Amino acid sequence: MKKESKGKLTRVFFDMRELGVLIPMVLFFVYFAAKNPAFLSNVNIINILRTASFTLIAGVGMTLLLITGSFDLSAGAQVALAGVSTGIALQAGLSVPVSIVIGLICTTLAGALLGFCTIKLDIPVFIGGIGVQYIIKGCILVVREGAPVFPLTDEFNAIAEVEVFGLPLVVIIALIVALIGSFILRFTVYGRKLYAVGGNAETARLSGIRCAAISFSAFLICGFLTGISGVLTAARLNSGQPNAGADFQTTVIASCVIGGVSLFGGAGSVLATVLGSLFMTMLTNGMTITGISPYYQQLVLGVILIFSVGFDRFRNSRKV
Repeated sequence: MKKESKGKLTRVFFDMRELGVLIPMVLFFVYFAAKNPAFLSNVNIINILRTASFTLIAGVGMTLLLITGSFDLSAGAQVALAGVSTGIALQAGLSVPVSIVIGLICTTLAGALLGFCTIKLDIPVFIGGIGVQYIIKGCILVVREGAPVFPLTDEFNAIAEVEVFGLPLVVIIALIVALIGSFILRFTVYGRKLYAVGGNAETARLSGIRCAAISFSAFLICGFLTGISGVLTAARLNSGQPNAGADFQTTVIASCVIGGVSLFGGAGSVLATVLGSLFMTMLTNGMTITGISPYYQQLVLGVILIFSVGFDRFRNSRKV
């Protein structure tokens, strides 16, 4: 009986992917709170939520993409593209809603371009992502010659100051996006198809699923949601910065993987990305507020990321 009970607990542990980040998250939270009470202040908690939300919004799209077995290395450039294109539209005299839509269309098209290169041209997603990233950055530099889009309208900049129930608007948007993403993955046929494509594309194809269409849609969604992060970043910076989003794709992918989304496709959840985004932001914030050197911060994040991927591989091997 004891062996059976132990076996069940082991299976529960390996099946609950989010547990891998939840335990260290709680431990670090307690440590930072004990080390510096300012960590628990309302101002700092809201700051953590705000910073994590930018990553989470794009992370939900990246989660869908990772589940299909792909990823987007051009996400950082798309953040800059969203801000610059929205800013140009605003300076052209267009309204805030229309300018935002233009920015989102641009990043969605960038996602479509990567999807086309990966699916139709059969270019490895790693190379395709780097190529699209350079294309986006090149277009921005040609159009703006490296100069930021500034100033933006007061109405647009005010987006960053909006609060709902005492929380920044970006946090509310991130929560809504996470809830919608979680609903799609858990309760819709489309969500099940995403898992099927990432788990075994050949089996999914034989069962009648249009794998290429499903994968392409994930690229579009990822580009669209990354665009939302880019627009909100521009509002926060009060400008469209050509260099905005540097290393953003690394942070987003790392948040997903650390949370428990498989880098190899077929497994993961939006909850995992929520926890991963909060954990990475909390870790950086907590180490800063407790006076830990930023050099150690990079070291700790690197170790945690490698451990997460290694643990994912080990977990998969246990299921075989």
